[in-house]
Amino acid sequence: ALVAAIDRALSVHIIHSNVSKAVDRCLASFASKQLAFEEVASLCQPVARELNIPPGLFQGIEAELENFDFNGDGHLDRTEIKRVFKKILQKKRFQLGGRKPVEVPTMSVEQAGYTVVKELGRGGQGAMYLCTKKSWLKTVKYCIKFYSKTDGNAGGVEELIDEYKLMVSMENEHIAKTYDVFQDDQFYYLVNEPYFGGDLTKLGKKAFDKGVRMGEAWWRAIF
Repeated sequence: ALVAAIDRALSVHIIHSNVSKAVDRCLASFASKQLAFEEVASLCQPVARELNIPPGLFQGIEAELENFDFNGDGHLDRTEIKRVFKKILQKKRFQLGGRKPVEVPTMSVEQAGYTVVKELGRGGQGAMYLCTKKSWLKTVKYCIKFYSKTDGNAGGVEELIDEYKLMVSMENEHIAKTYDVFQDDQFYYLVNEPYFGGDLTKLGKKAFDKGVRMGEAWWRAIF
């Protein structure tokens, strides 16, 4: 029963996991974007209540907090706080006999058969590259997201697997498909279908420049 409760807490609804949404609700009373360790630890009881799980599952959270304090100032931002609670529940679930972590194949981009063409962009979670791969008599283009293992802003393997499982489950002509995930010593790699029309930010800017009224109906029509 306890494993099932933890699985419910870690399950993803729409985009975010239930534990992430529970932490968000508990953070609503804090004005600061960053919380000190003792403030984060004080969230254990309310987060447990939100998820209907025993608060004792978060015992020892102080030791885990230091692993997410990448700049050593004794504070965590809201994204890091959600990852701490999620990480603790993932560890506890495994200790209690929950499902085993998903294994990510180990190989380099070259070993996987891809050739990097150019960088398309980068952000807080890593960089995106246009790559090609030979398939029979043609060369196929892919977008591969590089998640640095040494970058404090990049999600861990659990977050990457969550994103991978969410993306491969989607069937929508307006959402780029996700095909594969693998890793080497430096990066995790997420292989996606390429798209060349730009993101929603660029689309919105083009529409604004042309004087298009971007109301709710206009955005709905995109999807």
